[in-house]
Amino acid sequence: MGIIELNRRLRERLNPDGAAALRGRLRVGDKLIQTRNDHATGLVNGQVAELLEDRPGGKPGEGKLLLDVDGDRVSIPYDRASSLVHAYAISVHKSQGSEIPVVIVPVHRSQAIMLTRNLLYTAVSRASRALVLVGQREAIALGVRRAEGAARFSRLAELLDGRGQRPRRS
Repeated sequence: MGIIELNRRLRERLNPDGAAALRGRLRVGDKLIQTRNDHATGLVNGQVAELLEDRPGGKPGEGKLLLDVDGDRVSIPYDRASSLVHAYAISVHKSQGSEIPVVIVPVHRSQAIMLTRNLLYTAVSRASRALVLVGQREAIALGVRRAEGAARFSRLAELLDGRGQRPRRS
């Protein structure tokens, strides 16, 4: 039920014949997600892309990947591609702010530590056409019953009411 294994299995079903790219790590046709902001390439954390082409270059390190990012073609040097990972399956956290046509959510008691009403709501609200919950009914019920998992410890209340002010320098 982990993302790495889901990505491996989905890739085998959805893109079994894609040409090898980036020295075999990727395949042309792969669905990818950027995992951190990269100002050099213009890609931002959470941006989804499709690998269109692999251009290995003449010397080691000269290769580039051509991606389709929201309808734009973007060229990424091999040495900037380490933050691109498969996106056939992504975490609920990585999906925040996105609308996805079909969302399949595995819900299992083995994930109980993270299973909360907020997380389920975020997962469910990403789907624009279809939603499928796969797993255990009791795990879904557990998640629905559990409000935010852990208490948050901050000084926000103190700062807002003035108790947390730092001494001023004269």
